[in-house]
Amino acid sequence: MKIDISTIPENKTFDDYPKGTTFVHKEHSPRYILEPFEIISPKDPRYETALTRGQVEKLISNGK
Repeated sequence: MKIDISTIPENKTFDDYPKGTTFVHKEHSPRYILEPFEIISPKDPRYETALTRGQVEKLISNGK
């Protein structure tokens, strides 16, 4: 079973879940679209295809 940490109710702890449960933390940092430049929040449907900060930094360092 996979549980997003942000969905755990305040009255529960990790111990309330069965052994073998995998806890995940979804990415909540902004992503970017370069042309035209735009910062995309995780709630935006374009988030999955937008660039991460690391990807933008790599493009910049490569002169693209």
